[in-house]
Amino acid sequence: MRDARVVLIGGTSHTGKSSAARAVAGRLGFEYCLNLAAAYAGLSAPVREFVDGLRAEHRLGVGYQPRPGEDAYVRHLLDHQVAALHPLVRVHPETGERILYVNGYYVEQIADLSRAESGAILDLLLEQAVRPEYTVRFRWEPGSVAFWDNRATIHLAPSDNAHLDFPRIMHRVMLAGDVPVGVDGKPSEPITGTEPGRW
Repeated sequence: MRDARVVLIGGTSHTGKSSAARAVAGRLGFEYCLNLAAAYAGLSAPVREFVDGLRAEHRLGVGYQPRPGEDAYVRHLLDHQVAALHPLVRVHPETGERILYVNGYYVEQIADLSRAESGAILDLLLEQAVRPEYTVRFRWEPGSVAFWDNRATIHLAPSDNAHLDFPRIMHRVMLAGDVPVGVDGKPSEPITGTEPGRW
C-alpha cells in the first residue's frame, strides 16, 4: 500500500486462520480491518475474471521501510528471506468466497507480468481494498480484544500517531492456518525460506 497515512501491520500474506490481539497499555488509537472478500466482489466482472488466474510473489519484508539508524527487525527480514507464490485471488476454505490476496508490504510482483503492468494492477487492487465501504474502524482501549480472519482481511494501524510520546503495547496470537488455494484449485508454492502456511 502506498498511502503514507496508514501503515500495514499485518495482512493477507499471513496464512494463519485468525489472529487475536489484546490491548495492554497506552493510548492505543485505532485499527482498521479491511474486508477483502467484499473488495473482490466490488470489482467489475471483467477485472475479477482477469485477476482470478494470476499469481503473485509474496516476500516477507518487501514493503518495510527501515527507520533511521540500525533497524534490527528489517535487517532480520532481509537476512532470512521467506517467499511464496500465492494466488492473487484465494478461495476461503470454509465459506467458498473469493478473496483478494494482496498486501502492499508483502507482494513483490504479479507472476508473468512486466514490473509496470504488475505495479499498475497492484495499485488498482490495493486502492480497491482500502475503500471506506470495505473498512471497519476499531478503537483500542486497555483490555480490548479483537479477532479477525487473516484469510480475508488486511488490518491497518494509522501512522499519524507516531509523533505522540506513548507506547502502543499489545499481545498478539496467530492460530495455525492453511495453504492458500486459488480459483483454479492450485495451492501456493514455496519459493524460498519455508513452505506456505508456515509464516
